[in-house]
Amino acid sequence: LGETEDDVVEHDAVRRALEIIAKVKMGSSTSKSQKSVSLLTRLITKQFLEIMDFLSSSLIKKQSLEQKRKILNSLRCLIKLLDKKKLNSFRPKIMVTLKNALHFPDLVKEACSVWYIFIKSLDIHDLGTIMSQIIADLGEYINTATDEVVKIFEYLIVENRKTLKSHFSEVISIPDIPQLKTVRNVLAAERKTGESSWQSDIESVLQFGLCHENLAVRSTALIQLRQIINKYHHEIYNYVLSDHTSNDLVANLIKVLLKDLRVVENREVLIKYAECLGDLGAIDPGRIDITLKPELPKELDEEDMTKTLMEKYLMPALHALHAEVPTDSQSDSKSDRYNSRTDRIGCAIQNILQLMPSSFLSKIKDKELIEPFLTSKYQANPASNTHKDVIYENGMPYKDWLGRWMNSMLTICSGDNVFNACRQVVKDDANTALFLLPYLVLNVLKR
Repeated sequence: LGETEDDVVEHDAVRRALEIIAKVKMGSSTSKSQKSVSLLTRLITKQFLEIMDFLSSSLIKKQSLEQKRKILNSLRCLIKLLDKKKLNSFRPKIMVTLKNALHFPDLVKEACSVWYIFIKSLDIHDLGTIMSQIIADLGEYINTATDEVVKIFEYLIVENRKTLKSHFSEVISIPDIPQLKTVRNVLAAERKTGESSWQSDIESVLQFGLCHENLAVRSTALIQLRQIINKYHHEIYNYVLSDHTSNDLVANLIKVLLKDLRVVENREVLIKYAECLGDLGAIDPGRIDITLKPELPKELDEEDMTKTLMEKYLMPALHALHAEVPTDSQSDSKSDRYNSRTDRIGCAIQNILQLMPSSFLSKIKDKELIEPFLTSKYQANPASNTHKDVIYENGMPYKDWLGRWMNSMLTICSGDNVFNACRQVVKDDANTALFLLPYLVLNVLKR
């Protein structure tokens, strides 16, 4: 596939080779009247996660630039072979692979071109919920691949204005360059619903930016928030000193900023959080009500707990698109696979689906996004037989302490269960670990 240069996947040698693979893998023959693309689509759909795993690991290994371009071209062809529904089911894996490709400066333009093909291949109604993170992820490369990124933004905002305008409020910001003037004007026109205020601007950043699972969206939101704070610093100062007894908005803002500081790992983003807190200033704690201790959750039965885990933690984490480029030692590893965070989350979803009854899937929202994991074949690394007796050491980051504590209890709570299904996730996902923690403690105590 990487050798095909035209826009139509009809290279005879490639087609014949894939037809042979399809017959062997699927155990079926093709009649003369059956279109080969139909057979190839069924093959690719069945093996897609495995194919993507191979492409992803090959892309981030030390390959030549020409080899990486062939990998991107293979992905372009694969995207065209999938129908819109199947493509949407596999979109997290595709998007994280394309995001990884953006880490290589010489591949940015080619990667953005494949992004455009991918976005146009999706059903337009499936783009609304991911539009803000597409814009945040690609906006960073507006100066490197201006034409390609502008084309994507115009497709989302201008060409599909009527269909996607209900999601325009979720877009935090658009780069201020002449090429995007039309895009900015369309956004401004659709957002014009009355006089804007600093309160409404902060509420929008909180709702659509800082609470988003995607780090690029949150980073963009922090830049926008700092601009709002600096622009309206005097008004915010007077608001806090006024007769407002609760100051809920400012208190909620500070609470969100402080809570995220515990779990965000990216140093550049952490600095942005600190800058926003610094620009707000040292507000008298007596004027605002901030409680960082989470409310005690209602205890759920196993099925409801698992459903909540899936919908509010694992699925959002999967869609957060954790782009990861390995270190040199990982790139040179003899392993054929690089165990990314996205794959670990996929493995957890797969293992949970295997534990739950078949009726469980029908109760999940957006179930089509986890259907690929019904037939996936992820294999988690075996659990270590040893664990550190000391679960906290001086200077240990909060996330590491939490992960070590969870791992210590998981050695006691052995067997096939939801907790062990998430073993590889809780070590670097503090939100999921915090949700499972009270249930895991209770399980251990019962033993």
